[in-house]
Amino acid sequence: MKITPLIKEAVDTFENNERLTLEHGCELFEKAPLNLLGFLANKARLRHNPRNIGTFVVDTILNYSNICNVLCKFCAFYELPKSKKGYDLSIEQILERVQELVDYGGTQLLMQGGVNPRYRLKDFKNIFEIIRDKFPNVEIHSLSSAEIEWIAKKDKLSFNKVFSELKESGYMSLPGAGAEILVDRVRKEISPLRSSRDVWLDIHRSAHEEGIPSSCTMTYGFGESAMEKMEHFNVLRELQDETNGFTAFVCWGFQPGGTELTHLKAPGGEAYLRHVALGRLMLDNIPHLQAGWVTDGPKLCQMAMNYGADDFGGVVIGEEVIAATGVHYRVDPNEAIRLIRDLGRMPAQRNTYYDILRTFSDGVEYPMPETNKKSPFAIPVL
Repeated sequence: MKITPLIKEAVDTFENNERLTLEHGCELFEKAPLNLLGFLANKARLRHNPRNIGTFVVDTILNYSNICNVLCKFCAFYELPKSKKGYDLSIEQILERVQELVDYGGTQLLMQGGVNPRYRLKDFKNIFEIIRDKFPNVEIHSLSSAEIEWIAKKDKLSFNKVFSELKESGYMSLPGAGAEILVDRVRKEISPLRSSRDVWLDIHRSAHEEGIPSSCTMTYGFGESAMEKMEHFNVLRELQDETNGFTAFVCWGFQPGGTELTHLKAPGGEAYLRHVALGRLMLDNIPHLQAGWVTDGPKLCQMAMNYGADDFGGVVIGEEVIAATGVHYRVDPNEAIRLIRDLGRMPAQRNTYYDILRTFSDGVEYPMPETNKKSPFAIPVL
């Protein structure tokens, strides 16, 4: 790939610590050599996170129900409300999973499900209050924009009111799920019943206004154009300019197995690294960039930490949504520590807010619990 005049202009803009335009982003994404993107994105990482550390969080993804009425074409996980394959975890099962997280030394609960029509605000408040009271050190980083929208609709409340009520129950942070591509043309194609870009942004704006931080995401590989990718980045950084409520960005490639979109091809490793690098370069006001190993595996995740990512993401995951597409990876804390250490960085366990809980110098391992039990992340179909 040749260095075009627009690439040179983009590099100069970056070196002057000025904001890249959408046109700069497109040119870099489509035409810049991969090693140049890595070089620039790594410099951008050090601007935001100059310490020579690589972080990870010990968490669990608790999919409390697979019942959903939104029918996204890209999802292999959901079951319709009357399906015999649908499940709802009981409060006892949820608490058992949280106890396993605590026994593991974990701190973050990422609890999400489908948009199950039986759930209301009072149900989530009850669950979160019980978790808060029993496990006061667990950080509830849970639900999605789609679930928040459903609660607001059925309880006839504003998004702000939903968040203020949830916050009183121990709710702490909103994941970025449901963004996919924040361009309505793409959203209508892959999920006709899903809300618009502006609704997703309004939900996160409302969370930030109520003092609840959130992460932001991108799922790419739906046939979106390079400019549509840059539009996605742009609306995220514009909202961050307004609220400063995003803690981190994470992206992953669409996995078509088991979905209605099997004609699409799963993006490869180079595509992943390009998206990570452009995320770091375009999102100049979001402090952290998380690598995602759930869809692309731990080794590529490690490479992404040389393409702008400062965080390895979550480990000890009981994840079912991506697994439903046929993609299965597992990473424990000591593997994350080894991969980060091999980059020449100090591994560090963090919490949901990116506060450092402890570091792992050479030779120090994570204190894994002893257990002879069946995998704590098996989910029964009830």
